Amino acid sequence: MTDPAQSSLSAGAPLLLSAPGLAARCVAGCELPESGGPAAGTALLITGFTGASAASDFSMDVDGAAGTVSSLGPDGETPGLLLRVTLPAVPGGLAGPSRAALLRVAAAWDGTLVAHARVRYWRAPRVASAHFDAAGAVLVLTTDQVRTRPARDGSVTSARRTCRA
Repeated sequence: MTDPAQSSLSAGAPLLLSAPGLAARCVAGCELPESGGPAAGTALLITGFTGASAASDFSMDVDGAAGTVSSLGPDGETPGLLLRVTLPAVPGGLAGPSRAALLRVAAAWDGTLVAHARVRYWRAPRVASAHFDAAGAVLVLTTDQVRTRPARDGSVTSARRTCRA
């Protein structure tokens, strides 16, 4: 057993600073392909940015990669504003099938007024192999990912699919 005081290992974690009373929460388009989101495809519910009245009052980035702020308007259901943004391609690429990333919203008039939300980038499954069964009636596709949760339409896919003619 080693003495922790003698260890040369170090650990690190990002420190997130937000101004008190400011908040951002992703409410739509929070999971997107690694290539980034469609125009105005992600919606954030933001609160506490007093004095904001237009999309130009904000900037946003994901892990340092700039995105585009498209529109700002009332949410209609809750206190706060709905900020529509276009997210950039996943910064740094994906090492695996998915990765969570930090979205930062900042007030254009004061870059210290920031709030954060999480988004998730996904890589589309890739076909690892494809072959017909012995009778030639079934095509068996195997992908490099297993989907363990239902898709939005309720279907569940696995790493091995069969397609019948």
